[in-house]
Amino acid sequence: MAQRESNSTGRSGAEKGSPVLAHSQPVPTQAQTPRLDSLNDEDLVRRTTGGDSDAYAILVERYQGRVFNLLARMCGSQEEAEDLAQDTFMQAYRALSSFKLGSKFYTWLFRIAVNKGLSRRRQDGRRRTHEVARLDAPAAGTDDQTLSAIVAERDPSDPARQLDKELIRQRVRKD
Repeated sequence: MAQRESNSTGRSGAEKGSPVLAHSQPVPTQAQTPRLDSLNDEDLVRRTTGGDSDAYAILVERYQGRVFNLLARMCGSQEEAEDLAQDTFMQAYRALSSFKLGSKFYTWLFRIAVNKGLSRRRQDGRRRTHEVARLDAPAAGTDDQTLSAIVAERDPSDPARQLDKELIRQRVRKD
C-alpha cells in the first residue's frame, strides 16, 4: 500500500483543503450559488415565502422606481407617492402567499399600486366634498367679499337666476 504524505495536522494529502467527505454532497461555494439579483421574479417570490427577506428586498429594488412613478402620476405629490409606494410593497409582502406562481409579479404589484392610488383619490374626493365654506370667510376670487355678502346681494327677481331655476326644474322633470 502506498504511503500517504501527511501534513502537520496529521491529515493525509488526499484530505488537504477538502472539507467534503466522499459520501456527502459537495457544498456549493459562493461562486456556484446564484446571486439573488440574478434570479427571476418567480424564484425571488418562492425564496421570500420560504423566509428569505433578502429576496424580497431585491424585488423592492427592482420595482420601486416604476411603482413610485406610477403613483406620482396618479396623485401628483411626491410625498404622497412615497407613502403609497411603501404601502404597496407592505401589502404585497403580506399577500405574497396569494400570488399565483406563473403570473407576472410586476402585473400583480402594479394592480396593488393602482388600487392604492385610486383608493387615495376617493378618500381625497370625500374629504373635499365634506369641506364646508364659512359664511364669514372671504370667497375665492372676490376681493375679500364674504360668502354671506354675495348671497345677500343676489336679487331673487334677477332674470338670470329665474332662468337657472327653470332649467333645473325642467331637468328634474325629465329624470
